[in-house]
Amino acid sequence: MTEDRLRELVALTGVALVTVIVIGALMGSRSVATDLEPAATEALSAAGLDMVAVSFEGREAELAGGTRQDLVRAESVVAHLRGVRRVGVPGGDVAVPAPPAPSPADKVPTLVLRRTADGLEISGTVADAEVSAELKARAAEEFGVPVRGDLAIRASVGAASWGTTLPKAFSRLVDVAGLTLQIDGSGSLWIGGTVGSRAAATVVQSSVAAAVPGLDVVTSGLIVKAV
Repeated sequence: MTEDRLRELVALTGVALVTVIVIGALMGSRSVATDLEPAATEALSAAGLDMVAVSFEGREAELAGGTRQDLVRAESVVAHLRGVRRVGVPGGDVAVPAPPAPSPADKVPTLVLRRTADGLEISGTVADAEVSAELKARAAEEFGVPVRGDLAIRASVGAASWGTTLPKAFSRLVDVAGLTLQIDGSGSLWIGGTVGSRAAATVVQSSVAAAVPGLDVVTSGLIVKAV
């Protein structure tokens, strides 16, 4: 085999490899879209947003139809689905409702509890090391997964009225997929995630409210998706 012929074969092999990679990427993108689109459509329907249509290009969603208010609600629903990278709407992306920004950590007790693929992540600030230890221990016990992260201890934030009572509701939060629970020090507790029915969402809301009577329980981030 001549040197020129060898170079031609190497070049052809390189072109073939690039072609395979490109085709594989396109097929993967279409496969992701095929999986996400029906899930997003179902989630919108469960939220009473059948008037909003959703389409996917890979992990990026595009919404159409309905009023501006419908689109704001729809983006929140779709953006919280696992695997979605971005949600676009006519006229530009709408800000996705999210947990409120935490209050300064040195002034009020705060807590963020987030479910991940590896277990639970916990962060925030409390005044008492015993409260911190109790929250982590009860979370690990009820969820049955590792708890990573820690709560900062600062006496200046004062006692957390929910510190010893919130764990009573942990058993009701175990089945919330993608759970995020945040206490930001403003007098509210925000819950996000996905549950299988409206009845389950009601149980989550009422159980947490009973455990933390001094806080306003906000479930705007809780998505109902029938399973």
